[in-house]
Amino acid sequence: PCEMCIRDRLYAARQLARLAPLLLEWAAAHDAQTRAAALGCLQALLRCCWPRMRAHGGVVWGYLAASARAADLDSQLGLTGDVSGCGGTGAAADGAGGGAEAEAHDAVLEVGRLLLEVCGRDAIAGDAAGCAAAADAARKGDGPCARALLSLLQ
Repeated sequence: PCEMCIRDRLYAARQLARLAPLLLEWAAAHDAQTRAAALGCLQALLRCCWPRMRAHGGVVWGYLAASARAADLDSQLGLTGDVSGCGGTGAAADGAGGGAEAEAHDAVLEVGRLLLEVCGRDAIAGDAAGCAAAADAARKGDGPCARALLSLLQ
């Protein structure tokens, strides 16, 4: 990698303790545009700081589950348009929110896959926070986005 890439990764790793809590909270925000933006930044941070993120996989997974539940709730309430299933493959209704909702759905799965690559299924499924999030989501009978996220663990 080039010197600039290494410098950017070192800077991101140095700022991880400040950035991660903000991005995780925003990933479960009430509006789809904030969730999509936060998840995009979280994905970039995971790519830069993956060695340090391994220790926090269960916590990040819990926030991803909350983000998926928020996306499903928005779809169920019709707040941002109908997105059939997770992954944003459905047709969004009119309004600016539908595109952001599809983007948030896609981002949840992308970050989930990346987190599993970084931490491994066993680390997340074996982590107390990861197990609690999976069990909590299963009890609540979540929508398609949360179910798709949990299916990644299996």
